[in-house]
Amino acid sequence: MYDDVTLPTRRPRWRRLITVVAAVALSLGAALAVAHPAKADNYLGFREYVNGASNLCLDDQYSQQYDGAEVQQWGCNGTDAQAWNYDFTTGALALPGLAGQPNYCLDGGANQPGTRVQLWSCNGTADQAWEYVNSQLVSEQSGLCLDNPSGQSNWGNRMQLWYCNGNSAQQWYVYAQ
Repeated sequence: MYDDVTLPTRRPRWRRLITVVAAVALSLGAALAVAHPAKADNYLGFREYVNGASNLCLDDQYSQQYDGAEVQQWGCNGTDAQAWNYDFTTGALALPGLAGQPNYCLDGGANQPGTRVQLWSCNGTADQAWEYVNSQLVSEQSGLCLDNPSGQSNWGNRMQLWYCNGNSAQQWYVYAQ
């Protein structure tokens, strides 16, 4: 009656241990590769930031970079005036410098509700640190959001800081250029 039964052979314990260690090492390596993709630097790359209310892009007015330059919304056109680069280390949202000039960053200035945002030479201050949370750009200095006043859809409307409320005027969708 028991003559037909074949018992499975057991692997030696050291083989099972090596198999388990190898599986854990492979899993850990794959998790690290996903959590920390290899990057040449800390930048996201050039992106357009499109407002949820107007469907227009965050733009450097007249494509002239200087301290105090106005930041507006404009029809998305793929120019350098809309080629924002997010730095994961500092939180800066910067435009590439023109003709060897330094980069210019989105700057919250006075950090009060209603303050118009502007460009300023990137300097690493908290006024230029932004966090992208739930499709909103939040000033790390003030906790206020980058806002399209009244959700206007006209080209040239200047952007401001305002209390975060999650409406479409504060939604910014990011697209590769």
